[in-house]
Amino acid sequence: MKELHAEYFDGITFGMDIEPKSKAYAFFKKNIKREKCIDFMGNQYDGWVVPAVALGAIMKEAHWLVTELKGFNWVSIDGLHNDEHIYVKYDNEPIDFRTRLQKYL
Repeated sequence: MKELHAEYFDGITFGMDIEPKSKAYAFFKKNIKREKCIDFMGNQYDGWVVPAVALGAIMKEAHWLVTELKGFNWVSIDGLHNDEHIYVKYDNEPIDFRTRLQKYL
């Protein structure tokens, strides 16, 4: 088992075990990409992002927390991408941290 760590937009954290040998986890890893993000100052940088549907797939019964509530800002998984934050993408627009909180809180 691996441990998934996540943070809601309001700062509350969440953790759960996930199965690293599942097809859902392979789908999740395949969908993690480096994409353009915009920081609070308006500067662009490449950050790790994953579609919400791919995250929901590995969360089993808790999938609704991400797919319906759109509650998670980022996740990290032990040993994946040096435990860096992977930001959850809820639409096709680049992640813009200047407006992200207002959209999902």
